[in-house]
Amino acid sequence: MERTLSWRIHRPSSKVIDVTGPKARAEKMADDPIGKELETLKADISRLRQDIAHLTEAVRTVAQDKAAETKERAQNRVQEGWEELEAKLDSLLGQGREALEGAQERVSEHPLGSLLTAFSLGFIIGKLMDLGGRR
Repeated sequence: MERTLSWRIHRPSSKVIDVTGPKARAEKMADDPIGKELETLKADISRLRQDIAHLTEAVRTVAQDKAAETKERAQNRVQEGWEELEAKLDSLLGQGREALEGAQERVSEHPLGSLLTAFSLGFIIGKLMDLGGRR
């Protein structure tokens, strides 16, 4: 058994002051019902602090997981959008090539008609631009 330190100091004012070590005070409090309640409250507060620390860690982990999921979903959407854009661009380029090939075929089949059409369009555009300059 440990030995506790306890002193009694007598002052001239006839008051006796009990100066005891922390362990002796804790033992005295443990005998007292209010002291027991206080010790129980201290233990409860300590457990609450631990629980709050665990909850904080759990919330942080969940938030990090949700942020990672959201980032992954956004990256997937961007990738899907990019692939869709590339597919549409390839389709448009294919249509443009087909239109160019078709025009080349028509020009090669009817060279004189194509030349007259090009000359006529150039003449009409020139007149329209000339009229815009006179206003």
